[in-house]
Amino acid sequence: MRSCAAEFAKSGNYHLGGDYVFRQEGQKSFAYELYEQGRTDFDYIFVPIGAGTNFAAIYKGYKELKAAGLIDKIPSFVAVQPEQSSPVVEGIFKKDKIVKDQVNTMADAVAVGDPLDFYKVLRGIEETDGLAFTATENELLESMKEMTVEEGFFTEPACAIPLATFKNNLDQFKGKKCLFVLTGTGLKSAHIVAKYSLSSPVLPPNLERIQQYIESGFIDMQKESWGQTRNTGFENVNMDEGHSKLYEEYVHNINRKGKTLKEEEIKVLRSLVYNEDTDLHHPVEVVD
Repeated sequence: MRSCAAEFAKSGNYHLGGDYVFRQEGQKSFAYELYEQGRTDFDYIFVPIGAGTNFAAIYKGYKELKAAGLIDKIPSFVAVQPEQSSPVVEGIFKKDKIVKDQVNTMADAVAVGDPLDFYKVLRGIEETDGLAFTATENELLESMKEMTVEEGFFTEPACAIPLATFKNNLDQFKGKKCLFVLTGTGLKSAHIVAKYSLSSPVLPPNLERIQQYIESGFIDMQKESWGQTRNTGFENVNMDEGHSKLYEEYVHNINRKGKTLKEEEIKVLRSLVYNEDTDLHHPVEVVD
């Protein structure tokens, strides 16, 4: 995207303005805030990398703190990226900038094919004896879930890369004090949760049917199915004859209206609790 903007600017003699220089000056305050909190003695700092600007900014802040005599040493910096969008990590190992024509990852906050501040990142890695790692999409999902459920931090997928890479290299970091940089809230990526989680149906106001839903096995499957394929597992949900009739009728009615249901939508319908008092021609409503 940036290269296209640069070409456009040249073609019309336009000034290409960007806030990266100013952004770096603001983002370097990350290091100053850590210092003010008395928490600068980390062995490693894990930073999710897109363009590399945040990494460069935090490193600059640490260098300024050390130059001012406020800290004795700078932690080793760890650059982390999704495996499917990792031009910076690849470039670190090759000692040269790599530009990707296309990157594809759920961690859209770091999905950058042309990393603007690559050489600043490379310098930070070399000067701090740092490291670089990648994590798979499934590892991001699992770490995102772990941080949310176990630690109470609901973040965007990019923030899960530090934990995922840390878990993949436990021998390297055993006994070390590590800081994970979390860059954004999960509310920015609610669509990811919606895509990879199994939604619950709207239940009828009937205590017996609600209890039936609780005991159906669906809730346990929900917990275990985060980020996993939906092709298997539904056979573990107990569906009575009413469930099946309601499912078939609902799908038939929607198909008759010309709407094409996604596979996930159809499968969620199968979890509907059948209400004996509900006319099959007017099935229980499902929230999309």
